[in-house]
Amino acid sequence: DAEYFTRGGGGVANSLGRSTISYSSNAMPGNTWMRLAISVDLQAGTFVTYIDGALFHTHTASAVDGNYALATDRVLLFADNDAENDTMDVGMVAIYRKALTADEVAGLGNVNSVDTDGDGVVDAVDTDDDNDGMDDTWEIANSLNPLLNDRDGDADADGFSNWKEFVADTDPQSGSEVPRVTVVLAPGTGEPSLTYPTSASRYYTVEYSDDMVTGTWQDMGVPVLGTGSPMTVALSTTPARRFYRVRIELP
Repeated sequence: DAEYFTRGGGGVANSLGRSTISYSSNAMPGNTWMRLAISVDLQAGTFVTYIDGALFHTHTASAVDGNYALATDRVLLFADNDAENDTMDVGMVAIYRKALTADEVAGLGNVNSVDTDGDGVVDAVDTDDDNDGMDDTWEIANSLNPLLNDRDGDADADGFSNWKEFVADTDPQSGSEVPRVTVVLAPGTGEPSLTYPTSASRYYTVEYSDDMVTGTWQDMGVPVLGTGSPMTVALSTTPARRFYRVRIELP
């Protein structure tokens, strides 16, 4: 009825596992909150259990066997069809689309580790502790709070949110530094060009559209890594009306 459970009788009491994959040689502590991580890689044939970030037991290879807990269209967590097992308290469940490595599991920490945004990654290794879409290092460097979701704030009141300034890598504390695009006409010839500020850690793509009603945009070229200085791109004079914008992307 289960893929993995706590052993109640026979062998080591409170050991973890199942008869087909073996039981752990040591017991799981009782009446104690802990973070249990099970990393299964069917292709590699590994089934490894960790408690509070530390290796607990390496089981024998496992395969999909149609047990009660694993159906074709769902995974039943804590399934017990005959009520033979004791009850347990569960604080949070996270499922990953890959078999976590030992280092990745260690990064999850233990149940006492601080996880400000509740995303299952402790602050010590989380690059975005408040889950606001802005890297903590960038927030700290730009005098924002890495433990407060302030993506929609506008610290310098320049009309660009903190998150937009993060994407553009402009200073959210300076109203004079904004991700603004400027069209310049060359003296005499009137040839148009487009100028925009860049960051050496962002990629830029100029896009154009001839019909703002349909909203169809096309790339003028491939993404270009910024230099930290303004970039200028020559624009076509045909057709007579064309709209431009600059797409900014993080590496």
